[in-house]
This record gives sequence, C-alpha cells and structure tokens, in this order.
Amino acid sequence: MTATPKVYSESSKAKAKEKDNVIYSMDDAEIFGEEIYTLNFSKAIALDLLTDYKVMILAVRKENLSGVTNSVNQKISQLKAKGTKLDKKLINNEFVCKIVGTHKGLAKQDLIVLDDENKEDHNLQNQYDTAPS
Repeated sequence: MTATPKVYSESSKAKAKEKDNVIYSMDDAEIFGEEIYTLNFSKAIALDLLTDYKVMILAVRKENLSGVTNSVNQKISQLKAKGTKLDKKLINNEFVCKIVGTHKGLAKQDLIVLDDENKEDHNLQNQYDTAPS
C-alpha cells in the first residue's frame, strides 16, 4: 500500500536496461501484485480524508548562517590539524542551510507566512504555524 506509486515510463525502463540497472516499477503486477483500490487526491479531499497542510519553502539568508558556518569551519580545521582525513563533500554551505532550515521549519522558528502574491500576511498564520511539530 502506498500513497505515491512509483511507475517508470517505457523509455526509462529501456534506458535502465541499456545500463544494466535494475528498476522496479509498481505497474509490474508480477512483483507488486494487482492494484486493489485507487483513491485519487481530489476524491480524498471531497471525502474529507486529508488534513490541512501548508507548503514550506526553505530560504535562509547567508548572513544568518555565518555563525554556523564559522563553527563548522573551525571544527573541520581542528579535525584536519589532528590528521583526520575528511571527505571534501562532507559539509558545505548548502548542506548547512538545509539542516538549519529543516530545524527551523520543524521548530516553527522564524516562519514568515505569505499570501497568494508572496507578501507577508500575519492574518494567515494560525496556532499550527507557531506550535513545534
């Protein structure tokens, strides 16, 4: 049972086969069985089966990350000084931004609610926008 079945196109299946990659497409009844029931998104809404949700878009200003990136860079320097071999892709600003943004989103810290025209609108906020997840 899944909310989002993964079905590959015939061209994707052919490309995977050319490269000797194995993919499992959920339209393969031999592997996944026959489809028993389908409930599409609009019908689930009409039946009041889905909870309200909001889309959160992550945006973090570089200047807000300077303290974090300085700490990370300091720790990396300490590890290098000890002779620890580090993967060059270990940490970068984009990764740090994702972690900080995810934390702030889950903690409901510093969220800005925008209206349909991307203007800040405090009237659209509700108690769920401030209570941590």
